[in-house]
Amino acid sequence: MSLSKAFCVAALVATIGVSAASASTVGVTVSANGSNTVVGVTAAPGAGPDGGNQLGATAVQYYITLGNANGTYGVGGFGLSSDTGNGGGTESMFLKFSPVSGNSVLTVRFQDLDLNHANDPAGFLESLRVYTGGGTALTPLITDIGGLVTGNSSEQVLKLALGVVNDPLWLRLDFRASSTFDGRNTAEYLVATVDPVPLPGALPLFVTGLGALGLLNWRRKRKALVA
Repeated sequence: MSLSKAFCVAALVATIGVSAASASTVGVTVSANGSNTVVGVTAAPGAGPDGGNQLGATAVQYYITLGNANGTYGVGGFGLSSDTGNGGGTESMFLKFSPVSGNSVLTVRFQDLDLNHANDPAGFLESLRVYTGGGTALTPLITDIGGLVTGNSSEQVLKLALGVVNDPLWLRLDFRASSTFDGRNTAEYLVATVDPVPLPGALPLFVTGLGALGLLNWRRKRKALVA
């Protein structure tokens, strides 16, 4: 391989590295931690009940249970329709992310999440934990996600740095309602992604490769003129 071709390859590899760093992996709801069985319901932008999905991307549509039973979102219809009660049961949701690799950050966008201490009403509790493909916990159990969330009453954004990760990952979210009076729940929506953090050395490498390639072409033209 000529030197100029080698620089072309280096520049291409660097470009691929920059492009890959900008890709997001969207979480898909599955039946359990470590499972590949897809469950649940999604809603396109603008679709769905109770005002519809306003997150601007296809989102998981779910209901935080108000019953006393525990269950997994999407399994046996759990969390897929509105119910009534004053809570007490826990709804677990599992999302799988693949492919993922490298230094990454988890982002979960919620629409009108009933978030204790951060949104209305009080008495709704959420927790989360991230697991590796082998089932090992990558993060501690976070029992009050209010401190990680920013946003307003209509949309809340949670960001969590994961460090260097390997494919695949699973996120477990638990939702629980606890109230002194009966009510009826409305549809909730969320979009979860894992995003690689760009490598700061990739872009300079690309620029260096292009610069060196340009220098070689200039030298060739100058040599041809001299000859």
